Amino acid sequence: MWSFKRKKEIATSIPHAKLELCFTDSKGKKYYKFPEAMSLPVERFGKLQEFMMWMSAGLTSVELDTLLDEADKALLDGLLQKKNASKIGFILTQIRERKNMVIHTELLYNFLAVQVIREDESAEHFNNALHLEKIEQFKEENKDGKTHDFFLRIGLKKLNDLFNMSEAEWTRFWGESLEAQRVLAEMLKIISKEE
Repeated sequence: MWSFKRKKEIATSIPHAKLELCFTDSKGKKYYKFPEAMSLPVERFGKLQEFMMWMSAGLTSVELDTLLDEADKALLDGLLQKKNASKIGFILTQIRERKNMVIHTELLYNFLAVQVIREDESAEHFNNALHLEKIEQFKEENKDGKTHDFFLRIGLKKLNDLFNMSEAEWTRFWGESLEAQRVLAEMLKIISKEE
């Protein structure tokens, strides 16, 4: 019994009252962010660093793993066939090109979700199931395509360079990201079926 009470105390040690309300979603749930003077808790900061690393690569961990798995398959089959060499070429090109992607929509949603605390979530601890729910809700909030307004309204300081973009630039880069993700998914379906 003591451990249950202690766990509850730890999970709620940063009350939402110390956070800043940043928005209420279409289902009425409130979301908070850490004020400028308050650091992210260690667990959240670690996840934030992970997403920042993936943002610099321009790939999610799933996308990178999928590309590497396909390259491994092509290498194992040998480079005797031209199609295997072309698969590896495609994969390497994708990895190189993604580094230059300005906005990666999935990574931005993850980046945001780790820093924004939902009213029923512990501010200190990272919970992957809640994290994924928040991402889905953020996408629902943006189904009208007004992502610039959504991210700007929340105003996370670590995204300042992106906030300096005009709405037209943001919209263009957002569309390019969605298209690049769609093309990658389609190409991976094609090359994984080729045998």
